[in-house]
Amino acid sequence: MDCLEFHILYTRGELASCTTFFRHRKNLETMRNTLISALLAISLLSPMLSVAETATHFDKTYFDRNGDGLDDRMDHLINDGTEISVILLLNSKPTDKHFREIEDLGLNIDHVYKYIDAIRIDKVPASLADDLTKISDLRIVEWQAPVYAFLDTAVKAIKVRESEDYSPVVWDKELFGEGINVAVLDTGVDNEHETFGDYDDQGVRRFIAGMDCDGGCPTDENGNYQFTTEEDSNEDPDDFDGHGTHVASTVLGTGGDTSDGNSCESDDECVGVAPAARLIDMKVMADWGSGSAADINEAIEACIENVDTDWENDGAKNNGIQIMSMSLGTTSGSDGSDSQSQLVNQANAAGIAVIIAMGNDGDEEVPSPAAADWSIAVGAMDNNENVNRNDDDLASYSNYGPRDDDGDSDRWDELKPSVVAPGSDIRAALGHSNLFGDSNAQGWTTQSGTSMATPIVAGLAALLLEADGSLAPTSNSNGVRDRLQQYSEAWDGTHDGSPSEPDESDKYNYYYGYGYIDGYEIVNINQPDAVVTDISTSPESPVEGDLVTVSVTVQNQGNIDIDEGKIRLIIDGDELTDDDLDSIEVNSDYTWTYEWEPEEGEYEVEASVYEIAPEEGDTDNNNLEKTVVVDEAPAEGVDLVILDVWTDDDNTTDNEHINIYAKIKNQGTEKADSFEIRWYDDSSKFLTLEGTEIDVDEQTTISGQWVAEEGESKLEARIVDVQPEDQNENNNGRSFMITVGPPPDEPDFSPANLRTEGILEENQEIDIIFDILNLGKTAGEIDFELAIDNEEIYSGTVEIEGEESVTESYSWTAIEGNFDLIVTLDNSNPTETSEQNNLIELELQIEKSAPKFELISISWEDPVYKDEKTLVSVSVENYGGEDGNVKTTLYADDVLIDENNVFITAGNTQIQTFEWMPTSLGKKSLRAQIDYEDKEKTKNAYVLEPETENEMPIPKVNIMINGILAPSSLSVNVYTSDVILFSASDSTDDGNIVYYEWEIKQDSSTIFQGNQETLEYVFTETGIYSSTLIVTDNDGAKSTWQTSIIVTQKEVNANNQQTDDEFNPLIIGGGIAGVLALGGYGALRYLRTEDEDDFFDFGEPEAVNLSCPSCGGLISITTAQRPIQVGCPMCQGQFIVKE
Repeated sequence: MDCLEFHILYTRGELASCTTFFRHRKNLETMRNTLISALLAISLLSPMLSVAETATHFDKTYFDRNGDGLDDRMDHLINDGTEISVILLLNSKPTDKHFREIEDLGLNIDHVYKYIDAIRIDKVPASLADDLTKISDLRIVEWQAPVYAFLDTAVKAIKVRESEDYSPVVWDKELFGEGINVAVLDTGVDNEHETFGDYDDQGVRRFIAGMDCDGGCPTDENGNYQFTTEEDSNEDPDDFDGHGTHVASTVLGTGGDTSDGNSCESDDECVGVAPAARLIDMKVMADWGSGSAADINEAIEACIENVDTDWENDGAKNNGIQIMSMSLGTTSGSDGSDSQSQLVNQANAAGIAVIIAMGNDGDEEVPSPAAADWSIAVGAMDNNENVNRNDDDLASYSNYGPRDDDGDSDRWDELKPSVVAPGSDIRAALGHSNLFGDSNAQGWTTQSGTSMATPIVAGLAALLLEADGSLAPTSNSNGVRDRLQQYSEAWDGTHDGSPSEPDESDKYNYYYGYGYIDGYEIVNINQPDAVVTDISTSPESPVEGDLVTVSVTVQNQGNIDIDEGKIRLIIDGDELTDDDLDSIEVNSDYTWTYEWEPEEGEYEVEASVYEIAPEEGDTDNNNLEKTVVVDEAPAEGVDLVILDVWTDDDNTTDNEHINIYAKIKNQGTEKADSFEIRWYDDSSKFLTLEGTEIDVDEQTTISGQWVAEEGESKLEARIVDVQPEDQNENNNGRSFMITVGPPPDEPDFSPANLRTEGILEENQEIDIIFDILNLGKTAGEIDFELAIDNEEIYSGTVEIEGEESVTESYSWTAIEGNFDLIVTLDNSNPTETSEQNNLIELELQIEKSAPKFELISISWEDPVYKDEKTLVSVSVENYGGEDGNVKTTLYADDVLIDENNVFITAGNTQIQTFEWMPTSLGKKSLRAQIDYEDKEKTKNAYVLEPETENEMPIPKVNIMINGILAPSSLSVNVYTSDVILFSASDSTDDGNIVYYEWEIKQDSSTIFQGNQETLEYVFTETGIYSSTLIVTDNDGAKSTWQTSIIVTQKEVNANNQQTDDEFNPLIIGGGIAGVLALGGYGALRYLRTEDEDDFFDFGEPEAVNLSCPSCGGLISITTAQRPIQVGCPMCQGQFIVKE
């Protein structure tokens, strides 16, 4: 065993063997030299051992099914000893530790990726493949799989360009890809071709920037990717294969000149899908049409890094990269976990829509990078060289789905392809043919493949983003893909086109994806969408006889306004009416109503909208049905119904005071005497209005005011407190929606709260008061005028800050008659937003001067007791203009109590007092009445039983000595070891005793305390003890009982038997107790009936001796507790000593 062996064994925990080795070495010098040599050897070999020492466990994955950490696709290369190029995918960000481990293996690092945790290494000897699996935090050693390119009627067939077969088309919307930059990752682009010239009068270059990534993308010294923006420079990547030029031409070519002999039949025959889009030329494959996955990874990173780059300092419109078109992929499937797919996901998160070809093997296989979760994967259709798409079908070479499962809980990311598009015989630009010198690219060629379908979808995505930039992808969405998938046409051809996984999608098919792209439907974003969202009735549960309002809510869920349309209402198959729809703004609702008088029964109500202009694309949501049940008419009686609620202000501003109205009808068979209308703002009550009587079949309108609040509010009126009782409350509510605008920036003046204070009689001074509001945010001045019957009585000018108000008042001597008060505003400075709210009116009735009385209140002091006098106060006001007399009468349960005649001066209130002595218990209705208009007021009083004085609790203690009842006494003689039972169960109270507190003391020392009704105790030592009981009743009153316990040692004879002496006290005491018990009880009854507060007169609280009031015997009290129950030792009588 040498020292190297020792190092290895030590690291494996086998130190014992080496210890034995050194124990057998007797020569210390030899041992020292050997150890030094071993350490030197270890230091030289340790870099090689640092990686190889620890074996790493790998999960089995799609690309590593045996879990050895190596991509299975390169097993044959490793077995053949062939040099490989790899990408190390890590579980954490690359660090210096990873770099050292790679360099220690003698390998060079070619690239460290920025947006995924990965390192690129080219030219790895097959012998080092296993060593790479020892790299720290490794997920997999991925093969740099070779990537291959996947190889006019098509643009017309997808409804982008005008044709005889399809109209309208996308270009009708003036959408050509303006402001959208498309990165074409391919074999390069010959941008010298005429199809990449200026588009129309756009006046900008088709080529913006380019980069040659064949063999790796160029970077500066800081690792930043280096694009060239110089067209036709040495760095401008040319195309010696032709694939990239054909693809780019399909996306954004501008066509060519027919006079030069090209094969296009007209100037625009070979125009691409988005001719106004601009090109980012990313050469990622060699001139023979293939490339490295690692090169493509770097190109994707370069696009992500430049997603917002201002290429030409010409403003934000032409900045960055919005779309990547990738007509390339591996020749095998993927589950989306490979590095290329992961980088596609990162590009999506950066805001780039990535469109990728599905591959041309005709197999159920989704290659990388089309397998990426967020890719837009494109299959190819044969379009049979005609514009009509009805005979098109999936190309035989097009791969189909689904993608291999990545093992997560989601299924949506396996549903590939996304869409299909024309891919066969696509005519586009031909690349140059010379291998050296300047490009001579010219002419046109026809190619087929999913490579050709991909740029068609990429061009369509450019038109889509021009129409709506908000569809750009994010870290958790892809609006472009969603739109393509949602509005493509579900296809049913040679392959069954029904949903392949209906639980996941009602549209997705393994062959056709979410459908054959329909450019106009996809890009026709600017269209209205009328949706019937609700049908409601008011009342909600109608009965026969109700006038039912059917309300239909139509919402515009599109992105342009609805200018006009029609609506029809059908009930049980019969069209009742059709009507014109008003205009509806985007994301706004329109409510259409119809008045209906149904009979009892069940009805199917259907509402539909049609002839919407501008034309909408989705009409499936244009109708709605609802079942309405109409019950039988209510029984005889009052039936109030709210027919309508509304406001006369259609253009309301925040804080504006607006009038609100409710129209009420009595459709019952009995007159309604009174009722209330309560108004609610989103369920919060803000106003209560009293209604007068309504006769049968009569209507009335009640108005009030609401202070508007910015936003949308639901104002609801409800009928309550109907007298007599309403027989049908289902029709007692009705509501309407109102939208209140924000405060305007300019001033907006409005008068509000026009009111009066004072007696509305002739010759009275009445204050006319009103507010002037500035609803705007800017201060300003306004002139105001107060007029009575159009004659000015008061005017002025006020300055009001923004969103503030002022109050004006005017004192007017009233004259008899009916008048209109009018406040008007004018001459705002600065000019106000609106003058429509500059007037307010109030009708005023001035009566002839006379005394007028009102019952204000009935009051008394609670509690009210039976058979006790109570003073009842009745307050009466004279609100008239003359002094006068009024008679006030008070009743209790309609029994007259008394009546008073009083004189009350005008404008004053007088309180009258009545004496009332109730003779029975319970609720009593007190009713006050005055002889003015028979006005009365009622209030309930509750009569109670008079309260009685609480009696003190009486503690009563029975003492049992060894089971024998001891006589009552101020002292008890017991022996040690006797079992003493104190029982307070005979204690009494006029209520309940709730607490028993026991205390046994010797001298001043407490030897026992307890809380119980019965106490058992054994004295073990001789002496004199006091036993005290305090009882507490339910009213908190306390009483005390006390006795003395004299404890002596028990005497025994020679036979250890107790003597007879111990029985003598019990026998004698019991006899005395029996004889004197009646006498003591009589004396107690006598004393307790006396009115005297005390039996005895005490001085300072200390031990005292008293004479028994029954027998004259001596009673000694040793406690200051009062009251206290004591017993006479002579006659055994029990007494209460009070304070």
